[in-house]
Amino acid sequence: MNLTFDRNLFTQIGLDSASLTMLGTIVHSFSQPGEYRGVVHEGAQVKAVFTISVDKNSANAQASVDLASLVLGPDASHPENCPCCEGSSSKDRGPRTFVVNPRGYVLFHVSQGPGGYYVHVRRTDAEEEDKGYDSRSLAEGDVFTAILLRPGAYSIINSLTGAKAELIVTYPKRGERRYRPPAPVRVVCHKKSFETDMLQIDPGQGVIFEGREYSRIQIKLEKPDDGPKTKEPASPTGPIVPHAGTWWR
Repeated sequence: MNLTFDRNLFTQIGLDSASLTMLGTIVHSFSQPGEYRGVVHEGAQVKAVFTISVDKNSANAQASVDLASLVLGPDASHPENCPCCEGSSSKDRGPRTFVVNPRGYVLFHVSQGPGGYYVHVRRTDAEEEDKGYDSRSLAEGDVFTAILLRPGAYSIINSLTGAKAELIVTYPKRGERRYRPPAPVRVVCHKKSFETDMLQIDPGQGVIFEGREYSRIQIKLEKPDDGPKTKEPASPTGPIVPHAGTWWR
């Protein structure tokens, strides 16, 4: 069996909760039953439209909304007529509808491609002053999960409150066993601070940001870590050349 990897997994360095990619997801709850219209944006452009039916009679505790699939079209990995998604057939030209119980939650994620999406969701019968939900501003109770692959030192900022934190992604050590990322770590987003504000994780280990305040989480690589320097064996065609570790490359 041939395995292929999306290069966007390895070329993305920073993350922004207001611009979702394959390395970030958002969880949001719609507690009020009703019909909601959702729009996928890439910058100022509208890329796709979908609907969410929040039904108290539904047995679905989770609805998973793949923004890439909505933008690019049905993907082979997305099963037709799955219980949480009505109208998912490729033959259905109408907006895809996701069904969830009001006590459950909706997961927004990107399965492929460069991403860069955010969503705006609003009740179809909302009053004019009701602006709905905009994922560029994480609401209280929202969860943003970030996965970082590139070793190095990162800065974290909540651009809506000014809260700051620091994050170190360690360079992995070679071992006999197959590498598996540890369990995710949790960070609580308060009004003026993160709890905690000094983090150290391994590559691929998730960081779960729990919103207690409106937030936009931006993670920026400040100093890459290419691992220990080693030397190539002497070559008759040239001098010994030092090079960075090869885990990332």
